[in-house]
Amino acid sequence: PKQYQVVVDPSKLIAYDLALKDVFEAVERGSGNAGGGYIERNREQFISRGEGLISRLDDVRRIVLKANKGGTPVTVAQIADVREGSMLRIGAATMDGKGETVIGIAQMLAGENALVVADRVREAVESLQPTLPKGVRIVPFYDRADLVHRVIATVEKNLVEGGLLVVAVLFAFLGNFRAGLIVTSIIPFSMLLAFTGMVQGGIPANLMSLGAIDFGLVVDGAVVVIENVFRRMSEPEGRGKTLRQLTAEATHEVVRPITFGKWIIVLVYIPILALGGIEGKMFKPMAITVVLALLASLLLTLVLIPVLASLFLKEGGADHEPGFVGWLRSGYLALLDRCFKHRGLVIGFAVLSLVFAGALATRLGAEFIPRLDEGDIAIQSSKLPSVALSEATAT
Repeated sequence: PKQYQVVVDPSKLIAYDLALKDVFEAVERGSGNAGGGYIERNREQFISRGEGLISRLDDVRRIVLKANKGGTPVTVAQIADVREGSMLRIGAATMDGKGETVIGIAQMLAGENALVVADRVREAVESLQPTLPKGVRIVPFYDRADLVHRVIATVEKNLVEGGLLVVAVLFAFLGNFRAGLIVTSIIPFSMLLAFTGMVQGGIPANLMSLGAIDFGLVVDGAVVVIENVFRRMSEPEGRGKTLRQLTAEATHEVVRPITFGKWIIVLVYIPILALGGIEGKMFKPMAITVVLALLASLLLTLVLIPVLASLFLKEGGADHEPGFVGWLRSGYLALLDRCFKHRGLVIGFAVLSLVFAGALATRLGAEFIPRLDEGDIAIQSSKLPSVALSEATAT
């Protein structure tokens, strides 16, 4: 910032019998404001005051310090050099070790869209470039839009890969193309309802909120319904009933366990909603998004999936289970038999795992922030607080 500097000549102070304190007080009085009450005129009140507004260097030079024995005033110009200057520098910025530069940061208001603001700042900078003095140009060194685009690309990659993986597993384990399509359809519809709730609730869509959605949790209820429909179709008592009746009965049988299962998962995310500070801002959108997706999948599982199953599944009742699933089932049953034979060992291992997890929980601390690699490297060096500006700039 610009300053009006009064550089006092000590020899002239002595010659005029003045102290530095006299100069301070005189300059302060010369630039001060004084109230003069008010004047009433024509039923109106006018405030009277004197403003010591300094607008140029001559205003400072003409400030009177005192009057000598002959009554001649002694002014600031007689004992000091008055000039324009700048405040003492307490910091500096360099770029690529090639010399000093000026850094400017555009501050985004709360609630604004980072990508939109970054685009508007870029447009403003481009419009300013032609108006700058010769040899001066604005060079962006950090553009938040790059981070936003990388995050969007990461979210897209995670969602697409996760969705394709779940679809592949569904087709492999269900062993029925139509059943796989029916179960898979719940993913886009659940996401659509979740996004609608996020828009209406003002929940931000970011890497944390969208990346936490587990498609396996979204489709598990639909898998249970379809599996139970196939089970009812394969039973002898189900051969005389229509597919609509079998689907309704199969869905009715699993409504309670599916609902309880979804709500148990939802309850796991409820404590996250109680977080505050930075943790709350980062993790609350994630918890709300997951809860919205789970509730949407529950609604669609109980309403949409039975309708689609009754319309598009083929009546028959043939065993649809793939061969490798039967192999996995036999291995699981054999392992389950061993666990039943060694109940004490299994329960003891579970208790020890719980105790070990509890011991680890006591050392987690009260704050936790995930490490996110945004692709930009920031190097920071620390020096003594008393380091000279010239030394810091040279470093």
